[in-house]
Amino acid sequence: MTHTPEQNTGTRMIFMGDAQLAHGFRLIGFETWADPSLDEVEKLAKDLIVRRQNAFLVIDRPIADANLPSIQKIRKEGGHIVVTPVPPLNKPDSFHLRIDDRLQTIFAATRSQSNS
Repeated sequence: MTHTPEQNTGTRMIFMGDAQLAHGFRLIGFETWADPSLDEVEKLAKDLIVRRQNAFLVIDRPIADANLPSIQKIRKEGGHIVVTPVPPLNKPDSFHLRIDDRLQTIFAATRSQSNS
């Protein structure tokens, strides 16, 4: 695991995941954690919660799919931490957010009501 330290901007911009993706995020000023273990992700997420730090946390798909307790807590509570997943470099079209399914349901219901 390779880690580049944060820059003092008020809001921490953090990427955790694949080393190739981490390189790109590092170039645009993110604090990066390349190929972190799930324990390291959980530890950082807990630390962000406890310290009530403002953060924009970008995670790769395997971390997003791991359903870590602290990441789930951040997603439920919202507030000072925003978490978003990114697709792998070799499969950019495989990107699918959980909200996509909800939006499809809403749009389908809206279409059926307008056709009635």
